[in-house]
Amino acid sequence: MRSLTLAVNLTLFLFILAASGAQAASYQSIDGTVTPAILYDFSGGPLHDYAGPNLEPGANLANAFLAFADLALADLANANLTNANLASTNLSGAALPNANSTGANLVSAQLSGANLTLADLSGAILAGATVTGAVFSDAILANAVGLGVTFGSAFYNASTDFTGTGFDPVAAGWVLVPIPEPGTTLLMVLGLAGLAAPQRR
Repeated sequence: MRSLTLAVNLTLFLFILAASGAQAASYQSIDGTVTPAILYDFSGGPLHDYAGPNLEPGANLANAFLAFADLALADLANANLTNANLASTNLSGAALPNANSTGANLVSAQLSGANLTLADLSGAILAGATVTGAVFSDAILANAVGLGVTFGSAFYNASTDFTGTGFDPVAAGWVLVPIPEPGTTLLMVLGLAGLAAPQRR
């Protein structure tokens, strides 16, 4: 009887292990490659135990626990990260344009070089985050907490919303990026098109 109980318990354990492995999320990098799972824990551990939706553009990751995950260069454009726990997560160089990160915990997150253009970070907690070279153009940072104790100089534009934060990006050394005039943008596009056109001899 004892060996039967042991065999049943072992079978259940293997079934649970296989099922949890099937749920292990992959994540997509900005170069299009897909990693089958989150392989590293930014805190020094070998494997992050996140199991849930794949980390890819447009993913619904609301309330996901991704603290300490190494997601450098991840492509999370248009993802829903509402109330996600991203504390101490490595998002260096990650693509997060149009991401909804309302209320996300980004305490001590590594955001160096991340693209947060048009991202909604309303009420997000950014205390201790490293933002060197991150782009916050047209981002919504209304009521975000801890902007005054972030590290590094990020980029923003006149449309970046700092309402309710009391944060002064100029005093913090952030770099204001001008919004190009429509005529300037058209000229730039035409110039690039001219360079790309085949040259006649």
